[in-house]
Amino acid sequence: MAPKKNKSKIEEGTIANMSTGWRKSKMSESLVRELESMGLLQEQGVSQWRAGEGEDYPMEGTLETIMFRDFVERGLTLPVSEFFYRLLQFWGIQLHHLTPQSILHLSIFTHFCEAFLGILPHFHLFQHFFFLVPIPNATNPAVVGGCELVLCPENRGEYLAYDPRIKELNGRNSGSMLGTLNPHFQKGLLVPPQVQESWSSRGPGGKQVEAILRAIAIIKKKGVTGDHVVF
Repeated sequence: MAPKKNKSKIEEGTIANMSTGWRKSKMSESLVRELESMGLLQEQGVSQWRAGEGEDYPMEGTLETIMFRDFVERGLTLPVSEFFYRLLQFWGIQLHHLTPQSILHLSIFTHFCEAFLGILPHFHLFQHFFFLVPIPNATNPAVVGGCELVLCPENRGEYLAYDPRIKELNGRNSGSMLGTLNPHFQKGLLVPPQVQESWSSRGPGGKQVEAILRAIAIIKKKGVTGDHVVF
């Protein structure tokens, strides 16, 4: 799930404010195929993607979910992992409610667990490090990018060092529709996310998490950072 360092040739459009709604998609078939050629997206025969160019408002078909170029470039692949799917269920949100920065956090965490720690993504470890916040605020979260994954300030020092700051979501200008081979996502509910208690749940900790934290500390002493995990 970790994103590659390749840079897309797709022209960066004007970034819309996340609370203003959708804009007509500029994601043509040729631009989606560019993601294929970069190795960031499975071939159309596998992922069953459909370009959303010209659509004023995304309408999902059967077994389709809204995807954004920004998400694909930051490591999201289809079908999504069971861990990612369960997180969406736990938070009570849909894929398009997340921001690109959230996808980057998830990509790094998942790849770090699997490739460096040698374990499946650990839910309680994830809760130890991350929680969701509403964007721009809890009263009026945005339909697109209405919640963002952030590192817990008190536990940041125990995690890998990296700079998660990236450009805001411009998916309403470049979104494409892709078929998921597994129907993991809710359909037809293009509404803002509702803030849940689960967003700020920090998990129970425990001896297993403590053991993994000790392993992370050893890896960090070897100079491993988030950049090593991503690239």
